[in-house]
Formats: sequence, C-alpha cells, structure tokens
Amino acid sequence: MNFKKTLLLLIFIVFNSLNVLMAFKANKDSLSHEIKIKSLIYDAGIVKPGKKVKAIFTVENKGTKVLKILRLTPTCGCTVAEYNKVIQPGQEGQIFATMNTLKYRGKIDKTIIVVFNDPQRSEVILHIKCDIMGVRLLPVNRTYFNASKGVKTTKELTLATIGEDSLTVFVRPSHPNIETQLVKLENEIITMNESDYWEQYKLSITISDKFPEGRFSETVTLVTNSQYDPSIKITVAGVVNPAIVVTPSSVRMQKDKKGKMLPRFVTVTQRVGEGFKIKEIISSLSQLKITYIESKINEQYKLKFEWTDPNAKGTFEGDVTIYTNDSRNPVLNIPFYIII
Repeated sequence: MNFKKTLLLLIFIVFNSLNVLMAFKANKDSLSHEIKIKSLIYDAGIVKPGKKVKAIFTVENKGTKVLKILRLTPTCGCTVAEYNKVIQPGQEGQIFATMNTLKYRGKIDKTIIVVFNDPQRSEVILHIKCDIMGVRLLPVNRTYFNASKGVKTTKELTLATIGEDSLTVFVRPSHPNIETQLVKLENEIITMNESDYWEQYKLSITISDKFPEGRFSETVTLVTNSQYDPSIKITVAGVVNPAIVVTPSSVRMQKDKKGKMLPRFVTVTQRVGEGFKIKEIISSLSQLKITYIESKINEQYKLKFEWTDPNAKGTFEGDVTIYTNDSRNPVLNIPFYIII
C-alpha cells in the first residue's frame, strides 16, 4: 500500500516538474526576441502631387533568437513594400515602402501592418505621412442643404493652400439662385490634423430665398491660379422643403369591417415663418366634408375628412385644394381616393 502511495507521489512530482520546465521554456522563448524599430512614423512633409514617397524603416533584433517578418500588409493599394524576411540576433533589417500620392490631396496618412514571429509583440503598425501641395477644401469639397422654401440658407467651407501662396480664386455657381462669398482670413493660421496651411479663405455658399422647391444637385466651380489645382468642383446638393407641409400628403378612405366609413385626419404645418391662415378649402366632390381646427402654438391646422353620402357606392377620386395667405405656398393640393 505504501509502495502505491510512493509511486503516485513520484508520478505527481515528475508531472509537475515537466509543467514547470515547459512553462520556463515558453517564457524563455518569449523573451528571446526583442524588437526595436527606430521610428514607427515616416513624415515626408510637403510634397508635390503625384510624387512617390519612399520610406525606410529599420528593425533591430536585440534578442537571442532569429526574428522573422511573417507578413507585411499595406492598408492602401497606393502603398507597396519590400522587406528583409529574416533578421539574425543582434542584426538589423529594413522595410522599404513606397506611397504613390497621385490620387490624393491634403494630408495623407497611410499605414502598413507588420507581423513578426515574436509572441510578445506579434504586430506593429507603421505610418507614412505627407502633405500634398495645392488647394484643399475643409472639411470636404461638398455640402448638403436641408432648406425651407423662401428662406435663405448658408453653409461655410474653408479653402486652404498647402505649399502655395498669393492665391487668386474666381467662384462660378452652376445655378443663378446660388450665391457665394469668398473672404480671405488675414493673419490666421488654422491647424487641422497637425498641419498648418499657408493661406485660408472662408467660402460661404447660400441657397437664396428664390430657390425652387424640391431636391437638387448643383456645383460651384473654383478657378484658381494654383499650379496643382487650377479648377476645383464643389458639389452643392440637398432639398428645399415646402414652407407648408401636409401630412399625410394624400388621403385614402374606405369602410371598416363593420361597414362604417371612418373619418381621416390631415395636419397642415408651417415649417418656417410667422404664422399663416387657411383662407378657403374646396373639395372636388361635394360628398366630402372637411372641417379644420387651428392650433395657435405650432402654426398648424388639423383637417377632418368625412364622407357624408351613406348611399354612395363605387370608387371616388379627386382633390382637395387649400388656399393660404402664405405667398410661398399659396395653394396646396391633397389627392384623395375613396372606396365604398
């Protein structure tokens, strides 16, 4: 019996000793690599458009085992890279990266993901940065409007130069009811994304109060004396909403399961303004009765649609015309469809 206990104890000791040795070996292996990269960021500064920026990253293996670069992945198709796959202990290897700036403007920051065989530092991200010379719109070269009919609405962009000064700009809107104003910002240096821009202008784009109702997509073209950006197009898009909104925009009426014709309700709301009045409501069918209540708080009317002919059968279509004292929307039409 004592022999069995002694044997089990010896097996337990041996098993635990092996676990300790394996853990020690794994820990030793994890410490056998020590990666040192002199700089994770290469900043080329201000460069001309289309220039290929070449960067060299130096990787030093300060450990006692062979360091391997298993994989290198640029996060953009504009960047390609070559590298030393194996770096001996105490030696240096290099990563050679090239970034093509042809399709870019403004500040560029592209990355490369490097995967090593070091379990303690298996992945490193490298950065290649530069500023492309020319003219840049901040934040972007487009603007979206959500305007109301008869109300001027303005959006502002910043025009900035990189590596160029004494800028001359002519502004040409594609629509006669788009107004623009360009003002140079004197004695100001704006900083965005750690970049200083040499000259800055405030560009105001205004949808005039005469702009037609509905969705639109227009352009504002900037003609400049820039060597790199002689013409810049700005997309100006959005919607001009009616001054008075009808909800729902059409009415459908039919009997319920009990054969009763239920009334329908419509709200008429002024989006922007100092209030309005409904002057008259005319239905194309005399059987359709319309009454309304005015709300003083929300510049709103609530309309009630009721069918008054209990003997009528069939399908009826028509329009309800509302006349208001708002010059922006003096006439409103509500189509209706009735099934009996």
